[in-house]
Amino acid sequence: MAGTLADLRTAIEAFAATEDTDRFPDTAKDLCLNLGMRRLCRRFATRHNFKEDTFDTVATQGTYSVPSDLSRVYRLWYYTTEGEQATITFLSTPELLDAEVAPNADDGDPTHYTIKGASIVLRPAPARIITVYREYYALFADLVAGVDHNTLTDAAWEQVLFVALADFAPLYLMEDARIPYWQAKRDELIKDYTAEQSMIQVKARRPVTEMPRRR
Repeated sequence: MAGTLADLRTAIEAFAATEDTDRFPDTAKDLCLNLGMRRLCRRFATRHNFKEDTFDTVATQGTYSVPSDLSRVYRLWYYTTEGEQATITFLSTPELLDAEVAPNADDGDPTHYTIKGASIVLRPAPARIITVYREYYALFADLVAGVDHNTLTDAAWEQVLFVALADFAPLYLMEDARIPYWQAKRDELIKDYTAEQSMIQVKARRPVTEMPRRR
């Protein structure tokens, strides 16, 4: 099966078949599928939502926009004037960044960064134009048209389907006797997915990880 929204609609209709179409309308099916896809993107860091791009710095400017589809940054790096790769170290809060590199530090090649709102803050602010290579994990846009798809739905459509069925369809199909089956199948498929991804490293040589869940 392909991983377009139309294909996923057909699959969720088959598994969640109900005579009461008002109880689980098409708009609800699409919402469950998109929520399932987004949950997988947020929980897992895999090659299917791994992306790369670049941005050029401006001399003396330390703040740059994050990608519109950013879930979390994996790595920022650039080439030094000697042609060597230099990784910019991530600090989790602006306060830690201020403690490591003062806001009024002399301009130079950036050594640290943090994410502040919708911005990447580099310190020190670059003293020259640098092409920064950005490796990150994406949060895919919702599938809207029937032909819409992405690398996650193409390669892991069954995980998207059963996360949608187990985690979100019960909001519409309460007390459905099939819910325990959907949940067990979701757990089985997620286990297979993480095992497979752990054996396939992304370009930055990082294996799949599951993001910690809040308790």
